[in-house]
Amino acid sequence: MRIFADIGVTDEKHVALMSELLRSASSTERHLAAKALGTENAYRLARIPDLLQELRHVDPRIRSAASHEAKRLALDTPEVMGALIRAVDTGNMPVREGLALALERAWATHQTVAEILAVADTETDPTARAYLRAGKRAIGK
Repeated sequence: MRIFADIGVTDEKHVALMSELLRSASSTERHLAAKALGTENAYRLARIPDLLQELRHVDPRIRSAASHEAKRLALDTPEVMGALIRAVDTGNMPVREGLALALERAWATHQTVAEILAVADTETDPTARAYLRAGKRAIGK
């Protein structure tokens, strides 16, 4: 894996493999795959799971930095990113968690936050449903 990261990849077979690894559970694998692909989008995708963890960190400074980085990386629409920053900066945990959960699901399913929040009322877990609804209200959907 490190050899691909050091030399980069260009053939279709290896690009496909590295693209799959961008969604690995392993942070190391994701970041090495991003380095091998060498694109801004690859680095962005590799960073998302780490940012999601940081948005839930106990330290509000780490959460704030993560929300601003998520905006800089344009993980979703400016409307969603603005609502996320406001939730983090004001300590609104239900909205923050709802938007983080929606971002997490959007990343996992290749959807947008709006698509995830559109079906918030069908969520079977009552806690997740409450958080998603709070996120949905925060962006006015």
